[in-house]
Amino acid sequence: MLGTIAKSVALLLAASLVAIVLLVVLVRRFSDGPLGPLPGGRLSGELAEALTIQLDHPTGGLIELQVNPESPRSLTVWGLPHRDELYVPSVFAERKSWPSEVLEDPRVIVRWKGKLYPRRAVRVRDAELLADLHQAIAAANTNSSPDRLAAPSTWYFRLGAESP
Repeated sequence: MLGTIAKSVALLLAASLVAIVLLVVLVRRFSDGPLGPLPGGRLSGELAEALTIQLDHPTGGLIELQVNPESPRSLTVWGLPHRDELYVPSVFAERKSWPSEVLEDPRVIVRWKGKLYPRRAVRVRDAELLADLHQAIAAANTNSSPDRLAAPSTWYFRLGAESP
């Protein structure tokens, strides 16, 4: 009898935990921006007047990126400044949905310090530029493995100013 009650309580707790996680994920999808690794919805903020994004650190940092203008979703990504441009790597890009969404519609929005920067994401395919980006990432001493960031499964996107 006690074993049956314990199993029922454990099942109820597990179901409650799953329901809470699903609720948090659903709420985040329709909220303003991502929360750590959880994607969010449309980004809000003031449209930036500056054309360039000045990150606090020369080796980059975390930025918020909104993709898919038709059904906006936002995520936290690493922004890497390089040669006066901003780049975003995506490790194992083919396994993720946002890189494919960006290839279909390159219009993205970057939110940095509450300001919104409309951008056009273009996948980097130039071998020389990719090598430079790999070296810049290695020099940044990020938590990610430079070898993994140099792998063909890692895609890089240049986030250039959107044309008027």
